[in-house]
Amino acid sequence: MRVEVFVGPSLPRRLKNLDPGVVVRAPAIRGDIYRATLRRPDAIVLMDGGFGFFPSVTHSEIMWALAEGIPVWGASGQGALRAAELHAFGMRGVGAIYDAIKAGDITADGDVAVACSADGQALSVPLVDMRATLDRAARESIVSGLTQGKLTELAQRMWYPECSYEQLIGDAVAAGIASQEINQLAHWLEMNRVSPSQEDALKAIEEAVAWCSTSSRELTPAPFEFSASKDWLMLQDEVRSIDGAELAEPDG
Repeated sequence: MRVEVFVGPSLPRRLKNLDPGVVVRAPAIRGDIYRATLRRPDAIVLMDGGFGFFPSVTHSEIMWALAEGIPVWGASGQGALRAAELHAFGMRGVGAIYDAIKAGDITADGDVAVACSADGQALSVPLVDMRATLDRAARESIVSGLTQGKLTELAQRMWYPECSYEQLIGDAVAAGIASQEINQLAHWLEMNRVSPSQEDALKAIEEAVAWCSTSSRELTPAPFEFSASKDWLMLQDEVRSIDGAELAEPDG
């Protein structure tokens, strides 16, 4: 069994106890799912992917993997977004973030965006994690519902690379939000932050591994006929030019 997992900040320090059949790769960019498909793994799991300065994973390469009989799971960040967009084509979404995107409760890419270092470590906090943490703080009466609303508004104004709890506390103090509640929150955050993006990432890996480990596993045929679009042909040419022609499958 081999499951290729594209992950970075969604699982920054929780990769040591994974099934030995899991191959961990860096956050995916354009062409990486295509390359993974050429390696013929039993499954692919997409969590984190590049954007902005890096070209993002395309819909066509995920659809090609599905058409080739390789199931693809998505969760947490870019994986959850792609899974919601390609659910009708057979991509499998997992977790609370995927459910929220599919339900229309999350509509902006920036809600799941994370700045990360060259080795995939998170340098910021995704807004989805910050919202979940503030929800928990309100449920546990660390802050009032009114303060939670104000803090959520402050969080939503942050540019994603600067989104951090330290920045949130500083902005709250500057905004004159009740100091007693903010001090209490700052202390509580040290041990009580929650991360649905990490929880969803682990669930997706576990689900893919469980499926691959089942002797009676059944793969539902892709509900579409793959056709080579202009973007798809361009993608093949790009991979050939970068990796060498011998790594790319011939057209058709």
